[in-house]
Amino acid sequence: MTAPEERTNRMSAGRVESADIDWSGCESPFVLRRYVRANCSVRKQLLVAVACCRVMAHHLSTDQMAALEIVGRWADGLVDLEQYEDVATVLRQDVLRAGELRREIAGDDPVLRLRESIAAALVSLVGTPSDDGLHRVLQWVESYGVQTRSRAVRHELCAAFREIVPPPFELRARYLGGGQVAPWMLRVGDAAEAIARGIRLDGAFDRLPILADALEDDGCEDRVLLQHLRSDGPHVRGCWAHDLVLGQS
Repeated sequence: MTAPEERTNRMSAGRVESADIDWSGCESPFVLRRYVRANCSVRKQLLVAVACCRVMAHHLSTDQMAALEIVGRWADGLVDLEQYEDVATVLRQDVLRAGELRREIAGDDPVLRLRESIAAALVSLVGTPSDDGLHRVLQWVESYGVQTRSRAVRHELCAAFREIVPPPFELRARYLGGGQVAPWMLRVGDAAEAIARGIRLDGAFDRLPILADALEDDGCEDRVLLQHLRSDGPHVRGCWAHDLVLGQS
């Protein structure tokens, strides 16, 4: 099985700097990937890849959606190695079965071809370095978009990047990690921290507006962060504003 070729873009080589990209307006997930590769942690890259796979949610089974949740929780250190390896094994078996089934059927069956693309995207989350995995996820999800004739896939992939990577990157990245609190946040009170940790443990991102209220009570005046927490999303694990509160990178 051969991955579809990545579309050529003008930033195909070298480090992508903040001055080279309109983060909020860029509509090429491959350009955004190169920026993330240069500036984001392994955890962030994996969570972006998981979010990109969720773009295919309409065609994912219940088991596949559960697998995405476990990989995301693995990135956050919330599941043990055995659970992660079990999911990795299932995803590898799925991609092998999809390829074998397609070869057994004479002709080019579009349903089997779609199933193979989905399986290949999901297996790209495990067993490869984070950047290579994200690269392959984008290739296969784009293939999924072509097969399903969805014009929205590229837009949704870029939205997944912007959900997880903070804007503007060069200003906010220094606050991601080390448990530091950004100066404009003043302090994260006990209530806000408890809410944020509960969201992380439960994957309950519908509670983000409650977190925004608690932060405002603590004196947070950052309109971009508060608006993001209160926006419709969709919000997923790795949400940049939620991560910022917890000091995660």
